[in-house]
Amino acid sequence: VAQAAQGVAGNVRDAFRKAHARATARPLKDQARAVLSSVGEVLRQEYRDVMNLDDVGSATRRRGQAQAPDYTGSTDVTVTEKKRSQWEEGYEQLKEKVSDTALFRRLSELRNHRVFVKAGEYLEDAREKWETSDNPTVHRIQDTLDSWSHESDTAKAYREIRARDPDWDQVRWLGQVQRDIPTVMDAYLSGDVETLKQHATGEMVERMEGQIRLWQSQGQDIDKSILDISDVDVMEVKMFEGQPMVIVRFTMQQINCVRDKYGNVLEGAVDDIQSVFYVWALTQEAAGTFLKSGEYVPPRWQLREMMVAGMQQIV
Repeated sequence: VAQAAQGVAGNVRDAFRKAHARATARPLKDQARAVLSSVGEVLRQEYRDVMNLDDVGSATRRRGQAQAPDYTGSTDVTVTEKKRSQWEEGYEQLKEKVSDTALFRRLSELRNHRVFVKAGEYLEDAREKWETSDNPTVHRIQDTLDSWSHESDTAKAYREIRARDPDWDQVRWLGQVQRDIPTVMDAYLSGDVETLKQHATGEMVERMEGQIRLWQSQGQDIDKSILDISDVDVMEVKMFEGQPMVIVRFTMQQINCVRDKYGNVLEGAVDDIQSVFYVWALTQEAAGTFLKSGEYVPPRWQLREMMVAGMQQIV
């Protein structure tokens, strides 16, 4: 651990010296911005190496899909009898033997007896009165029974996620999302709409593209430096419009600096480092895809909503 820490510190010092040497001919504010960006890049790479983020894959990136060949085989319909298990065979044999006994025939005749019929009618009336009762106590009892028997929204969402992707693991999935965050956020801040289309839903891309066009129309240049991403965690898992949705929160350290087209600072500063708290809502596709190599990949996740929950100044 000590050796790893010394290695990280050495890499940071080297990055600081190189960035300082390249920036000495620039204005002071530009020097600070360049040094912070270089050091942040080294820290991000060291973090990725320690967490093995390069090996976890992507949760949201669109994959290349292979074109399925046209089917040229037979289209005849064949009807086959379902093969019964040993348990089902034994049950059928037992039922046939019991139905031939005198006791079973006697009990079957009792079904048509007027007492049996009357009792059935009474139970049906009681059930109808219970279901249509206006009594508040009855309603509370019914609500309690429903809460015991009904599946919660979270449990239903987890069940649907694993039905679509049986190998889904939440811890590994969070690692994939953490890897996707800098790619998506850099594309958003840079105005790279094509990359956003690889990770977000069509509706989300339209909203992000609208914000990008607004920045461009006002001649604003947003600082694209991402210094750190941390505290990636699941807030909620639920069903939304028939699709499983996972709401994720994370903290991203970035430089709060907006410039005009001439390079003048309009908002923030080149050394104004902020911790920005984001919330993402991601939905799972209904089915996976086959790659051109023939490999099957599970359903990907798409960014459906993004919200800034708050900001906190660090420097």
